Amino acid sequence: MKRLCFILSISVAFFTNSIVSVAQSKSNFVVKAGANINYFDANFKQRSNLGYHLGGLFSFNLNSFRIQSGLIYIKRGTRTLLQEVMYTVENHEIIDERIVHEDYDSRMVVNYIEIPLNLSLKVVGFRNNNNEVRLHVEPALGVYISDQIKRGNDKRVFLLNHEEPNYYEELNIGIKFGASFKVGQFEPYAGYDIGINDIAANHYEIRNRSVYLGLGYYIH
Repeated sequence: MKRLCFILSISVAFFTNSIVSVAQSKSNFVVKAGANINYFDANFKQRSNLGYHLGGLFSFNLNSFRIQSGLIYIKRGTRTLLQEVMYTVENHEIIDERIVHEDYDSRMVVNYIEIPLNLSLKVVGFRNNNNEVRLHVEPALGVYISDQIKRGNDKRVFLLNHEEPNYYEELNIGIKFGASFKVGQFEPYAGYDIGINDIAANHYEIRNRSVYLGLGYYIH
């Protein structure tokens, strides 16, 4: 509930400020959607996991410089091999453990609402139209929403109000580096996403990583 209130308060404050800014200046709204090839920077074997992102941002142009910010829903995670272990518990203590299933494929998914600050610089422009090439740097704050573990045909979904202990921290801080090519109202983009903080709430040390690509559509 605290996370949900935190997200709502930030969202209301941001959009209120953005609406005022839009009314006072020339700006655009862009809808973005795309795919992420995700993995964890961690000390266990893994494979990449496919995710996606979707959201909307307000865009403000200052000559060759541009600022974008909004809300993005993003699905992160990784794939790895896990062991299924059965424990025998007596008087709240583990007295025996047995491996039931060894090395089965597991898809770990972590969902966030991100608040990005996309800063870009136009490096190539075309005089006869509005087409342009841009380089991007994007600090982003991600608020944890839920996590999901899929083990073969088994699927466990943990939501905000679940009673299980949290496996992940509430915030993900990251920075993205990328490039885009704007053609009319469309802007394909691609880049690399680096997580800065440790997101694991247990003894592991995990940071998010992903390669992403997508398409933006500008609403004037």
